[in-house]
Formats: sequence, C-alpha cells, structure tokens
Amino acid sequence: MAAKYYIYRNLHKQVFSVKYRGKIIDHITSFDAIDVEFKVSLAGQRRVRMEGHRGVHAYVVCTSYTTQPDIMTETAQVYYNPFKVDGFVMVDTKILIHHADRVYGVNGKDVLIPC
Repeated sequence: MAAKYYIYRNLHKQVFSVKYRGKIIDHITSFDAIDVEFKVSLAGQRRVRMEGHRGVHAYVVCTSYTTQPDIMTETAQVYYNPFKVDGFVMVDTKILIHHADRVYGVNGKDVLIPC
C-alpha cells in the first residue's frame, strides 16, 4: 500500500501544508490531487469545538499530487469549518463530500472539485 499525502490549509502561512509519513514536507499555494478522500478527525473536531480555537484535524488525502493545477473544467468550491459543519461540504449545495476523483487547491485557501 502506498503512503499517502495529507494536505491541509495552513491558516498561519496562508498556504497548503503537505504531510507525508507524519512529517511536513512542503508548503504550497496550489495543488492538483487525484483520487482524494476528505478526512476529518472526530476527536480533533470535538477538541476544536470545546476549546473554541482551531487545530489541524481535517485533510485532503491522496497518493499523489502536483503543484501545477491545470483547471480546464467548471469547478465547485468545497470547504470545512468545524464550527459550522461536520465534514467537507460543497459551498453551493451544502452536500457533505467524502471522496472526489480530482481536487484542486488554489490561492493557498480554496479547494475546488470539477463539476
């Protein structure tokens, strides 16, 4: 089984941080990932809600990514806010999403999926 990359939004640096095998290996402003799972640690989510401040507990998980997204299709924005939703949701429809064939990260903050 291949090791996985865990990509999350770094709120302090306004970029995406990439973890691989438990270590941060990169800070990037954009990415293109294939065969993605959206993961939220329930224990981390509970802690954030109880303490009232954010901590890393939600990730875009993939087996590979590039830092040069080639967005050639219409996209929908996905977000996660531990104080408002239980997992990653589509902005327009508020539908909970767990998996996507492809995900783009842009501007160090926006996560998009092709429509």
